[in-house]
Amino acid sequence: MRLFTGFRLQLSKEYDPLMAELQRRTYYDTITWVNNDLSHITLRFIGKTPSAQVKPIAEALQNIATNTPELDLEINKLRVFGSHYAPKVLWLGISNTPELQQLYNSIDEALRQLKFQLPEENYVPHITLGRIKKIDNKNRFWQMFEDLQPSFHQKFHISHISLIRSQLEKEGPIYTTLYDFPLSAQ
Repeated sequence: MRLFTGFRLQLSKEYDPLMAELQRRTYYDTITWVNNDLSHITLRFIGKTPSAQVKPIAEALQNIATNTPELDLEINKLRVFGSHYAPKVLWLGISNTPELQQLYNSIDEALRQLKFQLPEENYVPHITLGRIKKIDNKNRFWQMFEDLQPSFHQKFHISHISLIRSQLEKEGPIYTTLYDFPLSAQ
């Protein structure tokens, strides 16, 4: 099964006008928009995982969660993965939170101790809004990107992390939470 760790969240209705305007202004572009019901922040993508490895992963995550205090996060920017010439993903960014980076590091280390071959990567916590297939007019796209920086910042209190199964279907991904691990309420 295909797994990742993270936490699911719901974007505030305050973001509805931003999403509507993004979709309106990219009408001629090809972007696959993510349903708000699927909003989440990935801590670590694990990938294809044998069923026998699920229990050891769950045990490691339980240990990490028990020793990690609850977190407060804030969405504070609209960003793009990819280059100026080939944008790939529109996303909402999270304010710099050292505690979130530490949580990522702990999960990454635990998975490596379980012998998972994970790529080295810089952790960029984000909420994916849309996957870009084709931009009709890049100048118009980047002007829209500058114009639509959100003025509203949503805060989240994170009280648990999850082990989530991701099934890729033609209609879009299906996320199933296998386990929730409460963080320490210190």
